[in-house]
Amino acid sequence: MEDISLKLLVGRPIDIGIGKVQPARIKDIVEMSEQKYNQYLNILLFDVDLLDISKEQLKQMNVDKFTTYHFLLLQSYNNEDFKQLTIEAFECFFKEKVYFDEENLLFYLADISGLRYLTLEHYKIFRKILIKQNYLKELEEEEELIFGNELARKWYIDMKKKEKLHQKPKNNVDLQSIISAVMWKGYKSIEEILNMTIYQLHDGYYRLSIIDNCNYLNQGIYHGTISQKDISQNDLNWAKIIKFNDY
Repeated sequence: MEDISLKLLVGRPIDIGIGKVQPARIKDIVEMSEQKYNQYLNILLFDVDLLDISKEQLKQMNVDKFTTYHFLLLQSYNNEDFKQLTIEAFECFFKEKVYFDEENLLFYLADISGLRYLTLEHYKIFRKILIKQNYLKELEEEEELIFGNELARKWYIDMKKKEKLHQKPKNNVDLQSIISAVMWKGYKSIEEILNMTIYQLHDGYYRLSIIDNCNYLNQGIYHGTISQKDISQNDLNWAKIIKFNDY
């Protein structure tokens, strides 16, 4: 698989075998509304860890692990409104018509060359792209978790369920505030921002923060309020890799 982050940064579609996942541009999100866009994301990235699926149910479905992919298929089969919304969500990112095969319980894309079925493997790549594209760092970190045993996995899921019951403090940053920050701090016009992808906007927002931090350190060193021996060259590097444990 080609490097996803690099493709996202330059705003290129990413081919997953059955179709290309298109970059989500700010102007498209504004047009459809941020609420609708987030609704699509919430469906396609639904957290099935919060569902209680028994081993017996897994056996009946003939799967080892119940995933969001299986959830989308089963819910679409049982609920017409959910199916239509899921199709809309897939179409938002593929930018082509998506269909649902109720007999084989599969989503697919189609053109003159034939049918292209969305398998579990395709969905895993699609999900990874969606998470990266939208800078959903908590989900990205969760995707990389490896549990030593079933007990560790169960403990983690129980912890997530408990966190879900407690209302989280409201985030003081949203799409509108990020657009405003990048526009004024990055000296970008509204037209330039509207043509950015959601990934480029978030990348610019965090990159500006790194540049500010580097400038503050340089000024501190220059004025003698910060000792240069306590600062590494990487701390002063604007192009260093963005690490989110610093935010």
